[in-house]
Amino acid sequence: MQHTEPSKLQNDDEISLVDIIRFFSHNWKFLAITTVGLSAIAITLKLTLPKPQQPTQYQQQLTLSVQPNSVPVANFPPMNVHQVGALAAGLLQNSNLEQITGEPKYTTTTQQVSLTVELPDADASTSTSKKIVNQLEEDFGNIFSQNLEATLNHVEVNLKRNQQILAQLEQEIAQVPKRAPTEFPDPQLSALELQRSDQVTKISTLEFDKEYIEKALKNPAEFASQVVSVQIVSESEVSQTTSSSSTLQVAILALIASFMVAILATIIRNQIPRLKAELSQEQPNSSLDV
Repeated sequence: MQHTEPSKLQNDDEISLVDIIRFFSHNWKFLAITTVGLSAIAITLKLTLPKPQQPTQYQQQLTLSVQPNSVPVANFPPMNVHQVGALAAGLLQNSNLEQITGEPKYTTTTQQVSLTVELPDADASTSTSKKIVNQLEEDFGNIFSQNLEATLNHVEVNLKRNQQILAQLEQEIAQVPKRAPTEFPDPQLSALELQRSDQVTKISTLEFDKEYIEKALKNPAEFASQVVSVQIVSESEVSQTTSSSSTLQVAILALIASFMVAILATIIRNQIPRLKAELSQEQPNSSLDV
């Protein structure tokens, strides 16, 4: 018996599914009347009170074409159209442009990037489109600058090596005995001069690449505009948007909040008789103590 009593007390403190069903079955009328009444009051107040002034907003759908162009540097890593398009969509998604809403998407079939932008006014379409293009060029420039630095290091190493080879060829050509003009050309001298001409061509190409890359590193955004062509293919008509909540949303929120308040009121309502009984029992005890 000593072991069963604590278990009985513990079971009495637990709330079972039967208790919950009994609670709703006994109090469903009060819950329904309270929920409907509070919801009606909340919806009426929402509809009758003056609405705060909301700034007018506009939206527009943009479609961008992002195409890679050829780079006049042999060692610069090439890019295909799908890599550039997917990268552009990711850069726009992670950009700090507040005008972009939603997630920009790149479509492989059309090779285009689509996105939605918010406009402060109906006439801001051109400035917003230009801002998006400039932002893309700047982001591409930041990415390309790393490749440019690596390419520049590779070009400088090759340039130095070819200059050393040219200097060695010049020494070998100077050491070849000169023949009289009437004699046949020396085959060894002809081969060395051919190699020197080849090295001069390679050095000229590497010097051009070095100069081009150094100029690109000074302004990566301008380099990106040459390497990647970003164009606005299409712009939808500017549409006005509203930020106010619909009547259905207000009604649903009002019903949920009212139902929660009704449950709390029902619990308090059911506890009132118990509280009165406990207070009535304490009053005689307190008078005896006096």
